[in-house]
Amino acid sequence: MPEAQGLLIRSDTKFKEAVDFERLQKLMYLIRSGVGYDNINLGHASRAGVATLNTPGASTTPVAMRSLMFAQAWAARLLPATQSFRDGKWMRKDAAIEPVNLSERTLGIIGYGRIGQETARLAKALELFKDVTFTDIAQKPGAIALEDLVEHSHVITVSAGGKDAILTQDLLKRVQEGTLVVNT
Repeated sequence: MPEAQGLLIRSDTKFKEAVDFERLQKLMYLIRSGVGYDNINLGHASRAGVATLNTPGASTTPVAMRSLMFAQAWAARLLPATQSFRDGKWMRKDAAIEPVNLSERTLGIIGYGRIGQETARLAKALELFKDVTFTDIAQKPGAIALEDLVEHSHVITVSAGGKDAILTQDLLKRVQEGTLVVNT
C-alpha cells in the first residue's frame, strides 16, 4: 500500500493525522465511499497534496429503500408474528400481530435532501401510503412544520444529517401512540 496513488475508503478507515498521509508518499486521491469527510482531516490532506472526493449519491436509494422496508416489516407485524411462531403459538386473532394498512396512513419525512426525496419518490411510486409529507430546515416548497408532521404521521423517517437532536422529548410527546420512527 505504500505505493498507492489512490485509495477508496469507507467510514471506518481514518485519515485524521498528518502521519496517515506521510506514510503514503505517492497518494494523490483519497475517495470516501459515502457522504461527508468526518473520517478525513481535510487540512492534512491538502498539505500533503492529496485530493479528496466522496460519493454522496451512492447510498441514496439503498437508504431510502431500507427506511420503507422497515415501515413495511413493522406494518406486517413481521417480528412479533415470527416470534410467536417460534414460540410455538399461532396468534392469528391477536391484535399484536394484526397488520397495519399503510395505504390508510401518513408517512412523514424529516429532512428532504437526497434521501428524503428518494424515500418520498419510492413511497409514492409504490403507493404505500395515503399521504406523504415532509419537513426540512431549508423551508422547501411543500414542507410542513415539524410539529405538525410529528402529530399527524403514522410512520416518521428521519433523514436529516447533523449531530443536533431533532426529535426532542417535547416533540416525542406529540407523536401519536403506535407511530413508527425510523432513523436513517
